[in-house]
Amino acid sequence: PEYNFSDGRAEASQYSELIVTPKFDGWLGAIHYRSTGNFVLNGKRLVEQKERSTRTGNILSSEEVQCVLVTRGGIIMWDNHLTREFQRTCERLGIREAILVGEILTYNEFGKVAGPQGVTAVLNRKEKQDESTVQNERLFNNLRFTLTDLIKIDGKQWGIDDSYEAKHDLLKQFTSFRIDLTPYFTLQSPFTERFDALWSQVTVTDGHEGFVIYADGNRFKVKRQNTLDAVIIGIDSKSKRWIDGKGIGSAYVAVIHN
Repeated sequence: PEYNFSDGRAEASQYSELIVTPKFDGWLGAIHYRSTGNFVLNGKRLVEQKERSTRTGNILSSEEVQCVLVTRGGIIMWDNHLTREFQRTCERLGIREAILVGEILTYNEFGKVAGPQGVTAVLNRKEKQDESTVQNERLFNNLRFTLTDLIKIDGKQWGIDDSYEAKHDLLKQFTSFRIDLTPYFTLQSPFTERFDALWSQVTVTDGHEGFVIYADGNRFKVKRQNTLDAVIIGIDSKSKRWIDGKGIGSAYVAVIHN
């Protein structure tokens, strides 16, 4: 469930203890490493062509993709700075498989999260290379991944009923230069003043969207305003902001009307 601030505070008051994390305003995603690969896309095994130098010259070989980053909207990405970094961490830890959840983010010139439109601007920015269209690598490297939850590590699966503190402790080992971890705060009843102060810090000072609250096996969101899910279907590619690589100047969006 999702609440505005006043309703969310009323809902939170029913519990004796809360685990509160910031609600990041980015693209929800999951990052998945598997040492054996075996990822399938459109009915075919996901492999990469790698060029290797030998004594007799360079040869091309096919290698299994071992790490993918998947967005809530179904975009699948691999062989980028985030997946490579996560794969190196898993290999260093000796982990065979890991599935973690987080938010894909980018930041504006003021150091605040640029919102989902910031991620959209990065992913939509393509350029010609040889005879193909590729991602603008300079902009794409600005993306960061903030870990928020844990689904699976090797044979152990984790769910909403599992301790968030325990999951958070496990997530710490996966942090790196471009992959970080959401903070969490523990509030105990009565917590009205602390709740309000934390809200001000998270939404005003840090500029985040609101709270994600865990309490007694339940999870709910408290957001500073009502939002509407929409899909960007067109952009003004001639705007100065777009040309300068700072984001979307104006856009056309599509929404579902019930």
